[in-house]
Amino acid sequence: MKQKLFLLCIAIAPTVLHAQSPRKGWYAGIGPGYGSYRLDLYNYNGGSPTYADQKFSAPLVWLGIDRKSILQKNNFVLDAAGTIEAGFGVTTKSVVSGPSTQKNNKGWLIGIQGLAKAGYILRWDHIEITPLVGAGPYFLSIQTGKSDTDGYSSQLYGAQGYAGADLRFNKITLTPQIHFGIAGWGNSDRSIGRADNVQNSQPSMLEAGFKVAVQF
Repeated sequence: MKQKLFLLCIAIAPTVLHAQSPRKGWYAGIGPGYGSYRLDLYNYNGGSPTYADQKFSAPLVWLGIDRKSILQKNNFVLDAAGTIEAGFGVTTKSVVSGPSTQKNNKGWLIGIQGLAKAGYILRWDHIEITPLVGAGPYFLSIQTGKSDTDGYSSQLYGAQGYAGADLRFNKITLTPQIHFGIAGWGNSDRSIGRADNVQNSQPSMLEAGFKVAVQF
């Protein structure tokens, strides 16, 4: 009887260890998303104000490193993450004084983000779900590409908010997520007058998608 019990323990040990694999550790992740951004600029062109409203949208790829459960108290956790993002086929719509509208989809973007995230672990059998909220800095450089005018470069940067949820299956985590601007600044080298461009209102950023990460 003892021998059978011993053999049974050996047989189920991998399953138990699989279910109890700790969340804490380093993860590498990649995933698709979609982003939408707006930049509102103006300048005083010899006393007459001119403006340029720039709107951008693009499919994204996120590539990042997460450090999960840096701090943990019971089911409450604190995570940190760093992400590089890239977008291609950026659609640009620019409305300038006149009014005049220009649109193309030949641009690209690259950016970097940092996040601190807090969450609470929920467990069901072998599935673990951790709702998360967070905040951190971001920087985006957007290149519009050339159409009927010379291309130009625009930058957005500031602080972002974050909401997501980790769905963890042992060492693999699936994370639906949303990033949104909470405070930001921006600029562009597009010429809209004789003076330097000035930010007219706070830029906006909104990104949504998911990331798959593997613990290592």
